Amino acid sequence: RLRTVTGVQTCALPIYAGNTTVNILGPNGAVTNASGYLGFNASSSTNKVTVQNTGAVWNNTSWLYVGNSGSRNSLIVSNAGKVFSAGGQIGAGGTNNQAIVTGSGSSWNITSFELDIGGASSGNSLLIANGGTVTNGLGSIGYQSGANSNQVTVADSGSVWKLNGELSVGELGAGNMLLVTNGGIVSGTSGYLGRYSEGNRMIVTGPSSTVNLSGILWPGGLTGAGNTLLITNGGRVANDNGWIGSGGASNQVAVTGSGSSWTNASQLVLGGSSSGNQLTRSEEHTSELQS
Repeated sequence: RLRTVTGVQTCALPIYAGNTTVNILGPNGAVTNASGYLGFNASSSTNKVTVQNTGAVWNNTSWLYVGNSGSRNSLIVSNAGKVFSAGGQIGAGGTNNQAIVTGSGSSWNITSFELDIGGASSGNSLLIANGGTVTNGLGSIGYQSGANSNQVTVADSGSVWKLNGELSVGELGAGNMLLVTNGGIVSGTSGYLGRYSEGNRMIVTGPSSTVNLSGILWPGGLTGAGNTLLITNGGRVANDNGWIGSGGASNQVAVTGSGSSWTNASQLVLGGSSSGNQLTRSEEHTSELQS
């Protein structure tokens, strides 16, 4: 089923998109509702909502779920379209769901709560590209146990993921990734890479690609093991304190390539109470490690 919205529509109840494609189109297409669900039930898959063009708005006064229990559902915000919600989940219970925010002026603004990519499921993704922006409170990739192999990519100049809270890549889930590339920017307070989990990665690559945290960055989190932070090809990471392997073993940080840097405004600790953690720096004299 295909539904196109070009005017203003208001619904006091939640919106459930099932077996449906909904196009909200500017300059006048606008939908307001309570909660929004793409793929509410486990059997509800391959649904899609697009919010496209200047003036297109989807306003969820409560939470927005992309893949509540269903799989392979999509939210696409493009060409200055805008989405609002109080909180956000991509893959609350379903797998392989995605949200894409692309193009200058395109945004998903989460006003009150967190954004979870892979709340309790695997293979979910968020792509912020070509000048798109996402703003939220806390942000987690792979929140619960079993929430594995989820990914956030922030790509291209002007693309921003702004967290008004902490960032967690692999809270309890394993094998999750944050990729910041080609000038993308991520900002937040503290950051955890594998807080209680294994095999998560944060890759910051390319000139002007940046992760900027006002608090502590914990590669290896509190008890996580085998997690990796790679800063390469001119990427930059900056934070207050840096702790590699606070309580988990065999975590590593590598700073490699011309112009790459990791700046710790305060102290840097390697292996707080664990073993086998590693910090490496390439031989290029222009890669920097500061603390």
